[in-house]
Order: sequence, then C-alpha cells, then structure tokens
Amino acid sequence: MPRIKAKCKICRRYGERMLMKGERCLGAKCGAIRRGTPPGMHGKKRRRPGSEYGTEMREKQKVRYTYGLTDTGLRKIFGEAKEMPGKTSEALMQLLERRLDNVVYRSGLAISRGIARHLVSHGHILVNGRRVTIPSYRIRAGNVVSIRPASLESPLFADLANRIKKHEPPAWLDLARENRRVTVHALPKEDELRSERNLRLVVEHYSR
Repeated sequence: MPRIKAKCKICRRYGERMLMKGERCLGAKCGAIRRGTPPGMHGKKRRRPGSEYGTEMREKQKVRYTYGLTDTGLRKIFGEAKEMPGKTSEALMQLLERRLDNVVYRSGLAISRGIARHLVSHGHILVNGRRVTIPSYRIRAGNVVSIRPASLESPLFADLANRIKKHEPPAWLDLARENRRVTVHALPKEDELRSERNLRLVVEHYSR
C-alpha cells in the first residue's frame, strides 16, 4: 500500500473519495475535494474520456486501492472467484468483503481498512474468541468478531465507544455496540455494494 502522503494523490487521480485515510476522507481535507484535479504538472487539464480498456483498468485499480491489495493478490482472488458457482462478480465481491480486515472496518471497529489491517496483524482482534493475526483471513456466516479484552485499554480504541454509536454497518453485519463485537449473520449480496465499486468491469478486465 502507498504511504499516507501518497494516498491523497490516489483520491485526486480518480476524482473520488477512496476512504483510505478514515475520517479525513469524509471531510473537506480530502484530496479529491480540496484540490479537485489529478496530481502532477498536467493535472489541471481536462480529463479525457477513457477507452473501454482504460475504464476497466481504472476500476480494477480502484478496487486494489480500496481493499489494500497488490495486483497479484487481486488477480489470485479473481482466479478463485472464477471457479466458484454463480456470478463471478458476486463471488469476487464476497471474497473481498469476507476479509477480516474489511469486516473490522465495515463494522466500525476501525476508521479505515489500513487501520483495520494494523489491528488484526498486531493481535487486537478475535474471531469466535480466538486471536487471528492474518488480515486476509476469510470470515464465514455465523462468525463473531470482537476486540481482545486486554486491547480495549489501548489508545487505539480511545474513541471507539462514541464512534460506533452513530455507525451503521451493512445489513449482513450485526453490530453489538455495548459489547464492541459484530456477528456475521449472512454473506453480502452484490447489489448491496453495486454503487461503491463496479466489479463487473474488473471481471471483464481480467477475462480479456
């Protein structure tokens, strides 16, 4: 993943909030809003309409940055999705959304996927009461994700109680705010995230 100073450039490159820096991306300081032009000396020039291939490539890159993946990592996940029954785009979406770092982020236990990866890799997150330190660990329906009790005193969770009061997780996650834990009661559906990323374009890109 790019360093923090480069993340705003990514938002500017694609002209939208990529939510890579948590709450900063939601305010006026977001690079895509504050600057409004692509980075570089030619950034103020009008954006040219892309080709079909270019559009697919841009969407693939946005998915990569959104979930914090390398191109090799995303291609590997696509390969798994292609072998699954049903629509490849929905299978790809489910594999991405079932990552433990993504579930921690979606549930409101972390303000960005980057911070969620940090929490998981440093042993702050439990799955069904057992510590899991692999951000790409795949959650199943029925799993319970929580914060290790000893970690609740960490400054990392200082504002968690106030933050999750107003957080609304997606329908496939059940957030118990008082207990700081989330239950995965179902797998996500493609139409729940269709407005966020167009995975059909990613499938078409890799299927060329």
